[in-house]
Amino acid sequence: MKNSFLYQKYRKIAFGLGLFIIGLIVFFSISITITSRLYLDRFVAHNKQMTESYLGIFKEDAAVRVSRWSLCSNTQSIFRNGDGEQLEQLFAQRVKTIGFPDVRILIREPGASDYLYKGREIPKELLEVSHSKIMYDHSFRWVGDELWYTASDQIDDYLVFMSVPIHQENLEELAFYLEGNLVENIQITKENIDVNRDIFHWKRLIFSVPIDENVHAYLTYTFNMKSLSEYFYWSYGITTLAVLLFFAWIMHYRLKPMILEAHHQIVVFEGEIKQIIEGDYSRKIQETDYYEFDRLGGAVNHLTDTIEERNHELSEHVRELYSLLIKVLEQKDPYTRGHSERVAEYAKGIALVLELENADEIHSAGLLHDMGKIAIAEELLNKPGRFSEREYERMKEHPKKGYDLLMESREFHRIRTWVLHHHERIDGSGYPDGLKGMEIPYEARVIAVADVFDAMTSDRSYRLAMSEEAALDFLQSKEGVCFQAEIVEALVTYLKASSDG
Repeated sequence: MKNSFLYQKYRKIAFGLGLFIIGLIVFFSISITITSRLYLDRFVAHNKQMTESYLGIFKEDAAVRVSRWSLCSNTQSIFRNGDGEQLEQLFAQRVKTIGFPDVRILIREPGASDYLYKGREIPKELLEVSHSKIMYDHSFRWVGDELWYTASDQIDDYLVFMSVPIHQENLEELAFYLEGNLVENIQITKENIDVNRDIFHWKRLIFSVPIDENVHAYLTYTFNMKSLSEYFYWSYGITTLAVLLFFAWIMHYRLKPMILEAHHQIVVFEGEIKQIIEGDYSRKIQETDYYEFDRLGGAVNHLTDTIEERNHELSEHVRELYSLLIKVLEQKDPYTRGHSERVAEYAKGIALVLELENADEIHSAGLLHDMGKIAIAEELLNKPGRFSEREYERMKEHPKKGYDLLMESREFHRIRTWVLHHHERIDGSGYPDGLKGMEIPYEARVIAVADVFDAMTSDRSYRLAMSEEAALDFLQSKEGVCFQAEIVEALVTYLKASSDG
């Protein structure tokens, strides 16, 4: 069994004690030179990473909130009723979580008075630029010497516009994410400043972090490193003599047990971190007898809590979006009320029987498989009786229309292809592309079986619902022709298990 690196280091130091004492002063000199340079590089990299993370979370959160406000019927109705006090309360509850104290919000619609959150004005230059855009505008811009972040969303003529001035007041919270006790100044600059000092002259460290390089906007930090430089160049030198006198005693009675215990703690910590990296954000770093490990563990635990909270919020946003889209569809096509939910449940049940890893994504695709019908005229959707050939060709456009709608969002980039091909058939008789066999995505084949089964077992304007047995007999008669046999049999297994349960 190989010895650990720490134990090998201990043995080398113990056997070469005499020589090491002679070279210790040289060693300290070299270590100060190297570690100070490494520390500076890591210090700069850490603060740049924290800044980019902070701004990234802010931009994503701001964009999501503006989109939700524009879609929220409650916000629209309060604005149109002219209830400014209630609007103030609504935004006051949610703006504070963005992390900037000075946030400007405008709601505008022709024929109504503009609403400004807390009466705070927004520069006209920002609004003029925004109106020249199409619908969405999430970016940084300079207005004179002041940098602004804007996020807007427009539905028809209803506009929600949010802007945040990036000034000193709004940067105070950012300092908490950095080495707060060392931050001397934070400035917004148009130049990328990087004062690269040598290792003997770094009492004041200055560097920039890009906010948006396209508009030449940077956060430039000035850190007062005097206390750290004194630590490196004075405390090491002063304590070297004392360390030399007690070195042998420390080696034998103190250092070896500490090294072994530290090695053990590192191994334990590494194992816990690995589980977090693999996605188990509920995992918590356990307390130890070491302050440093506990401090680092506390930071990691705080980070995992934040990630879990963000994931939960994102899941809630997605569920709300699914619900809204389905309600819009059902209002246009009352005959399919509940159809999307049932298809989603059947499709997920089939996926679980087949032990597919993406069962939840298949469920989402089932919910949205008929989304393209939003773009189909209501008189065609609600027509009693069967369609004419021309009308049927128009109805066959809904998978492509659903694909186009879902393509607008990165959230649906995987499932939109399944939605596009859920009417394809194995023998190539389906639409819109007439794909055959393995050309059809497997998930689309699953949704196709679930869709046909629910359609056959549901009442329509031109016929009554079939029994489950008759619908299954039909699907089984089309195995290998229109539908994949193992998927049909998985549906049979799921329905049997559901009825037995």
